[in-house]
Amino acid sequence: MLDGDNKYRAEGYEELQDAKRGVKFSTLPPVLQLHLKRFEFDYVRCVNVKINDRLEFPGELDLRNYVEKSSGNEVYTLHSVLVHVGDVHAGHYYVYIRPFAENNQWYKFDDETVTRVNEKEAIDENFGSPTPRKLSNAYMLQYVRKDKAMSLLKKVEAEDVPKTLEERILLDAEEEENRRRERDDFHLFMDVAFVREESLLSHTGVDLIPWDSAERLERRLIRKSMSFRELAELVTGHLALDSHQTLRVWRLCQRQNGTIRPDRLLTYDDADVPLSKLSGLGAELQLLVQTVPKSAVEAMETDEVLIFFKVFAPKPLPVLVCIGSLACTRSATVKHSIQQLMKLKSVPRELAVAVQAGNITVFEEDTPPPIKPIDIEQTHDELGLGTGDIVVIQLPPSVLLHSLPPSILEKRSTPLQGMHQVKTASDYFTYLRNRIHVEFRDLQKPAEKGIMLELLKTDTYGQTRKALSHALGVGSDPDKIRLYPFDIVTNGPRQDSLSLVQLNSRGDSLENMLEMDYRPGGYATMESKIFWYERIDYDLEEFEKKEEVRITWRYDCGMYIQGASTAIAETEDRWMRTKVLSVLVPFHTSTYEDVTKEMKKKLGIPSEIPVRVVEVKSSYVCRIVPLSELVPHIVHLPSTGAQLDYELRAEPDVLDDMDRHHLGRGEYSWVSILHIPRGNYLGSRGYFGDPFLLPVKAEGEKVGVLRERIRKKVRVKEEEFDNWALFAITGSSADALDDVEATWSVGSDEIGSTSLAIEHTRRVPPKRTYGLMKYDKPLMIKS
Repeated sequence: MLDGDNKYRAEGYEELQDAKRGVKFSTLPPVLQLHLKRFEFDYVRCVNVKINDRLEFPGELDLRNYVEKSSGNEVYTLHSVLVHVGDVHAGHYYVYIRPFAENNQWYKFDDETVTRVNEKEAIDENFGSPTPRKLSNAYMLQYVRKDKAMSLLKKVEAEDVPKTLEERILLDAEEEENRRRERDDFHLFMDVAFVREESLLSHTGVDLIPWDSAERLERRLIRKSMSFRELAELVTGHLALDSHQTLRVWRLCQRQNGTIRPDRLLTYDDADVPLSKLSGLGAELQLLVQTVPKSAVEAMETDEVLIFFKVFAPKPLPVLVCIGSLACTRSATVKHSIQQLMKLKSVPRELAVAVQAGNITVFEEDTPPPIKPIDIEQTHDELGLGTGDIVVIQLPPSVLLHSLPPSILEKRSTPLQGMHQVKTASDYFTYLRNRIHVEFRDLQKPAEKGIMLELLKTDTYGQTRKALSHALGVGSDPDKIRLYPFDIVTNGPRQDSLSLVQLNSRGDSLENMLEMDYRPGGYATMESKIFWYERIDYDLEEFEKKEEVRITWRYDCGMYIQGASTAIAETEDRWMRTKVLSVLVPFHTSTYEDVTKEMKKKLGIPSEIPVRVVEVKSSYVCRIVPLSELVPHIVHLPSTGAQLDYELRAEPDVLDDMDRHHLGRGEYSWVSILHIPRGNYLGSRGYFGDPFLLPVKAEGEKVGVLRERIRKKVRVKEEEFDNWALFAITGSSADALDDVEATWSVGSDEIGSTSLAIEHTRRVPPKRTYGLMKYDKPLMIKS
């Protein structure tokens, strides 16, 4: 029945009519799958919730009265009950099934466990109940038509199983058996990682290669008992070497400084040694594989060491790349080894020219420190260079390095957006060691992707803001930008920005800023490489010297039900637009009148326009703030975009023409007009949107007049507003104002003691605190 508040607007009638509405099916299938819709959106808490109310369902379902042309066979018997245990965010599924039509035996299927159960457990115990709260209840039901039950639930014969399904089951069983064998034999195997020397030549960073790179390393699970000879044959076959080539294999090990370098060459003496002994204490055997001509000596001399060489060129763009390795005699000078290196095909011609002219600087790459200069007239032995060490040759800035493979040239980029100069190898290694990518998001749009910048961990707060200002473009002043770090509790921007005082006491490096969290017991990790930025109207240093008051200017007084647009009135006058801004006033002695004066100055509001300040919490006007009231030292500062439930609002304190005409010279009181969602008014306090103040005659006004005044304020069409209910809210009670001829009066001049609320559907998504960035997921059945 559609009656009372749910009357139907019928075509041809001016007034709403009582009506009956229903559905009949033309036909029904032999199998019915019924979803019980155990979830809904809670408008008070703004989340999806699970409904655990009791919902009974029969073992036999007669639907003959709901079919338009019934054949008399629309009687169904319950076949299965799908149960969900848990809440809307998480839980577990299991099912009760009665597989045979000829008996009433039920079975419970819970993952891989199947048990016999009785009918009461399968049906009655899954109706659900809110008191006591029962989190396990039926979520979906499956019925089969009674006259078709014997044919639908007949015993499954071998020929009834599709061939593809049978093959899939056999394949699954085979895969499970293979996994079981692997688990049983896992202790007999070990990981072996190979890296080819060719992979080193494309590396443009520190060390030989990034050892976590799947592209450069090939890992295999190999029996521990396999000999090195068998492994070498396996690798040779995998690399498909021709008859003139052979392998030279080096064992890699981790040094005390954390780098991984070759430590010894594996020779024929190791041919029959099992891999488990070659790996030493490490769980993984790491090998460097070199492809050399068969004519080359397989073993190195005892006084030879394997040295790797890199070249660094600052121009046209900084690049560091490995150019090869060389077996060097310990007693030979580094200068001699570099001259021998020039014979390799991988050496850029610009480097060969610079070496011939003696126009190079040489370093050893080490960690830590990153690099140290080398006297090339000294021998490897004198310098302590051994197998696996790396020598870096620096080209002068006047030499432009172009003769590199295209794959390497494409990787070059301007470091740090050009904000820092990288002129030497030392500068470049400092850059590689400290570079970090940080995302900067607009505080007004906290969930949207922002600007990604490459910075140094050692950058100061000022350097960080300067880099961001440069990225934001023309008109951006670094002194008028402040940053909000990541809050691990809310998973969004922290409510308070980075403070210069706190940074000065803790150190204002970017690394410190990213790890800052002032909550007791709080922590943060470098995974949270994100800041939210805010453009401010004052220099940053002024915020440390004055009191900050975050205030929202609403020229429309909050009457637009769509919410706070950034430009509610499209006009050239800034003061006729909504604006959230920070106002700075002196500590301790400032009043809210000082705040409004400063706000007028910032927005260009004419001085003759009076302004009032109101406090809004959870979409509810709490009070009108006296302008003579002192500003507290710690002001509640809602972060723009964080959608917190507090707002300090400033608005014109004048009557518009409509109110002036209606009120005349009579006395009036300000009444808060609230918004509530349909069906959530009885003590729920589920307010939403932007409340506003309406002047109401002291002696009271007719409900019909109030409704019309409110409708004009919110600018809603009559036919739509007719469906909106009006309530008087006093404390936790809500009284419907249905009689348009009745007179309603405020009863108290205190703002918030009595309010009016209009009940309607939200036009915009509900506000969420930033910590709940994601909307809650409904229950979902995974096939």
